[in-house]
Amino acid sequence: TWSVFHHFNHVKYYGVPLPTVQKEHHKTEDLQILHLGRLVDFKSPDRTIKAFEIARSRGLKAKLVMVGNGPLKVTCELLRLRSPYKDSIRILDPIPPEQAQKLYLESDIYTQHNLTGELSNQAEGFGVSILEAMASGLPFVGTRSGGIVESVVENVTGILNEPGNVEAQADSFLELARNPDLRQKMGEAGRKRVAEHFSPEKEKNRLIQIM
Repeated sequence: TWSVFHHFNHVKYYGVPLPTVQKEHHKTEDLQILHLGRLVDFKSPDRTIKAFEIARSRGLKAKLVMVGNGPLKVTCELLRLRSPYKDSIRILDPIPPEQAQKLYLESDIYTQHNLTGELSNQAEGFGVSILEAMASGLPFVGTRSGGIVESVVENVTGILNEPGNVEAQADSFLELARNPDLRQKMGEAGRKRVAEHFSPEKEKNRLIQIM
């Protein structure tokens, strides 16, 4: 399963393997912000594009890469085509895990704008791709929504804002872009958190306990 498994009052978290290499953060320009996941209302990729545009207008030197399919793909494609920064926005089809791992290491910030979807009334259950990004040493920019607050430690492994606040998401992009030391610190903390709490071994042992 790709989400939290509930059995009465027991919770088993998805386990994510730790890559042998991790991102080293040095740059303040030519950065890459990554969103990898379904393009659905409760991940709000349209708001991420808006936040990226705001940050670019304030001096962010970065590109945005969005990977995934879903009902908001056409919306995102239209937003990209209409954007003054369209040459810095790429929207890609889903990719296999080995390519995803390469993309994590090529990126500098991982982001999702999670909230309760206006159409689906659904929230993010857990967010496996967020853990995969953390395992690769990426800081996370997101929101206090659904299971995100269980995987991301606010101001330690990433920056969390209020759902719907694209201005805050833009500010977070700028803060991390300008501070590679902070990205490195959060990336290392995220990798450590995955190793300690969300490893495949932890998942296996927890499942045995529940059974």
